[in-house]
Amino acid sequence: MDPPRIPPVNVEIDELNWFDIQRKIYILNAQVNFLRGMLRDKEEILQRNSPRKTERAMQAFALTRRPEDDILQAKSRVRFLMMALVGPGDFDRPRMQELLAIAERHLDLLHEEGHAYNEMMNRYLIQMEMDQMLHDEIRHQANVLRGYITQLVGEVQRLQRTRLAIAA
Repeated sequence: MDPPRIPPVNVEIDELNWFDIQRKIYILNAQVNFLRGMLRDKEEILQRNSPRKTERAMQAFALTRRPEDDILQAKSRVRFLMMALVGPGDFDRPRMQELLAIAERHLDLLHEEGHAYNEMMNRYLIQMEMDQMLHDEIRHQANVLRGYITQLVGEVQRLQRTRLAIAA
């Protein structure tokens, strides 16, 4: 990340002139405050866009919807129905076909639900990946800002020492 576009401070000043030094210190302090505001914004974004939060939300969602269990349960119901229909005794063939059609529709609906669930989980995984990339990029930007702030603060401290030496 390139440093933010702020006015350059490398203006020619007379380092023996107390007022020039003070002016440069004010400019640098204004830049430091501006960069600290940017850094604070980046840190807030890091707090809000935590990949761990997305992962926890995905896990909570997954725990509330388990189509695999429903599908297994439906399959066992269909098997039970088939065994009941095939069992001994007289049975009405049209009724058996009707019950079989109901069971097959139920299974189809559950398969569709399972497919929709898998698609949603895939979207969650993609979202988690994007959140992680955004998180890493913003963390890098924040680290660059911290380094730039440290440089500017060091320059301010050097100028303050120079100013104190002139005043003495």
